[in-house]
Amino acid sequence: MRRKNDTPIVIMNASKQPIISIGAKFGKVWINGKQYVYFPDFDAFVRKDCEKIVRKRLNLGAKIETINILN
Repeated sequence: MRRKNDTPIVIMNASKQPIISIGAKFGKVWINGKQYVYFPDFDAFVRKDCEKIVRKRLNLGAKIETINILN
């Protein structure tokens, strides 16, 4: 059984992903019905509904690789 929301929150190395790397050029991409926003400083896609939380934690000094939205 699949969870309702099983899409990842952060996709690292966005410009090197085979299919979605085009989204890095345009700034956003849709994956499994979820919109992702491109963060060029980190070469990462962040799910749009989690973008505000991720930006807040990055401003507090967290690394994007260690951000856990559930905490």
